[in-house]
Amino acid sequence: MAKEDRKGRRINYSRKELAEYLHCAETSVDYRLKKISDYYDKLDSSSFKKEIDNNRNFFPPEYAPLLKILLKEYDGNPAVKKAKDQSAEAIQDFNKRVLLDIADSEDIPDYLKEVMETLPWIRVSKILSESLDELVDELTVFIFELVSANGNDIGETVKYIIRELDTMNYNLFRGSCLNMLDTGLIRNNYLNRRDIAIDVGIVTLIKLLMEYIGLEEIQNSNVQELKEYFSEEKRSDFENRLRKEGIEESKITQEADKLERSEYLSSQKDSILYMLNKNSVSNAMEAVIISGRKWESIVERIKNDTFDVTEEIGKYYESHKISGVDKDTWVGVHKMPESIENYVTSNYVDHYENILREKKQLREKVDSMIGQILVELFSKVQR
Repeated sequence: MAKEDRKGRRINYSRKELAEYLHCAETSVDYRLKKISDYYDKLDSSSFKKEIDNNRNFFPPEYAPLLKILLKEYDGNPAVKKAKDQSAEAIQDFNKRVLLDIADSEDIPDYLKEVMETLPWIRVSKILSESLDELVDELTVFIFELVSANGNDIGETVKYIIRELDTMNYNLFRGSCLNMLDTGLIRNNYLNRRDIAIDVGIVTLIKLLMEYIGLEEIQNSNVQELKEYFSEEKRSDFENRLRKEGIEESKITQEADKLERSEYLSSQKDSILYMLNKNSVSNAMEAVIISGRKWESIVERIKNDTFDVTEEIGKYYESHKISGVDKDTWVGVHKMPESIENYVTSNYVDHYENILREKKQLREKVDSMIGQILVELFSKVQR
């Protein structure tokens, strides 16, 4: 079989196209395919073959663009067992790269990108890509403040932490129990799960698109080739149009393939969206609060001159539902003299940033700890 015929239909991707995207040799593509097939439970050695019993690759346009991203980012995935860096920073960078790959992809149809934007694991990935460094910073300062004491009653501080953690642990368990009622999770439906990594979400999407095109039936069929999307006449018209536009003759076939592929995916829009909607049915309730106001840390608010200590103490009163005393009285009791409050506010930013600057080893340990916790969490969810 001629090399150019190995991809089958014109709209399919060739191994050469994948290699160009990955900046590697064509032979390396098969090696990378083996690595992801071994790693992800939903994939196996035949997942990307035209026929199960031979080595002919099969990269249809429905999921090949997602596969390209998976192959590109696999070696940089901190959750992979052999990953050298499993820090929170590495996880944050990984999520940033994958999200950028999706956003920049010219091969993923806009309608599929729009669907992906609504999926919980994409939202979680965005939070991880934006907030993990802030979590590391806050925990670093918290641990330093706890162990350094600086005249604070460390006993009362420990008691306060225990009470806060007790409430958080109970609420997290309540959330887990609510999620157990989700028939989507019971059916092992990962498409709308919130506790999976972005790469596992992509694999789930690929698997659903494999089922959509009937990959198993194709592999077990006696039909040698799938039909081309364009008729020969329409294809010829497209190629002639490209020639008139001044496209080099050597690039005509490749550009025409891209156009035919794009029109094919457009024709599949309604069917694919119906399939994805059908497979993301869930009776779990997810509340996303849209306040129109981005959360800012106290450091950021002090820098922006929007921090108000009276408001901050009031928030504590409201969130802890303190009874027996009205809010104004409670705030008045807990607010220090204005000169002291001004001193605290004017010096807190330098104090906070000095800790991060001078306690680099502590921050590195916190970074490593959070990263390993997240890797452990994601590894427990079936890949």
